[in-house]
Amino acid sequence: MQNMLEEQDYTPHFSGHETFPLRQMWLKKAFEARGGTGVPKSTFTDESAIAFFGVGKNMVASIKHWALACGVFEEDGDDKSLFRINDLWVQILSDRDGALDPFCEHPATPWLAHWRLAGVPAGRHRSTTWWWIFNNVLSPIFTREDVQFQLLAYAARKGVKASEATLRRDIETCLRGYCPKPDSGVEDMAEPMLAELGLILDEGRGCRRAFKFDHPCALNFDQG
Repeated sequence: MQNMLEEQDYTPHFSGHETFPLRQMWLKKAFEARGGTGVPKSTFTDESAIAFFGVGKNMVASIKHWALACGVFEEDGDDKSLFRINDLWVQILSDRDGALDPFCEHPATPWLAHWRLAGVPAGRHRSTTWWWIFNNVLSPIFTREDVQFQLLAYAARKGVKASEATLRRDIETCLRGYCPKPDSGVEDMAEPMLAELGLILDEGRGCRRAFKFDHPCALNFDQG
C-alpha cells in the first residue's frame, strides 16, 4: 500500500482536537446533533453548544474534530452549512431497532475509529500523527522525542509550518488516547475510546518516557 503521507496532494494536519483525546461517547454525542439530513455546522458554534453537549467550548470543538477525523461527519457537497452523517455510522450509532452499537460498547467500534485515524482516511485526513506512528515508526519501542524529530523533518519536507510545540501537543494527544498517563485522574483514565484496544503501552522510563507497541496489529497498519 502506498504511503498516503508522501502523496503530492496530501496536506499534513496536526491540530483540531484541542489536546483532548477521543473519549468514549463523543462520537455518539456528535451523532445525536443530527437533524433531518445532517448536522448543521452552527451546532458547534452557537451559544447553546456548551449546554447541548454538556462540555466546555474547547471540548465542543474537539468533538467536532473527532467526528470528522473518524468519518462520522462528511462534508455535504450540496449544502455547505451541513455535515452529512456517514451511512455506516448511522447503522452503528442510531437508536433505532437493529442498530449495531448505539452506546459504543462493542469492541468493533473503537477498532473502526482507529482504522479511520491510522489506516484508511475518511475525506480530508485529520490525523497525520496517528498515521505516522502506526505506519512509519518501525521500532517496537519509541519515545515522543523520536516521533517529534521525524515529524519535524517530514513537515519541512512537505513545506508545512509546524512548530515543535504543536507537534509535541499532537503526539501527546495521540499517545494519551491509547495509553493515558498513569497519574491521570479517574475520568481521564477511564474515558479514552481507543485505550481498550491495547495497542500501545507506556513504559514509563523517566523524562524520556518510552512507549511500546503491544498488539500484532499495531505495527505497519497499512500492511494489514
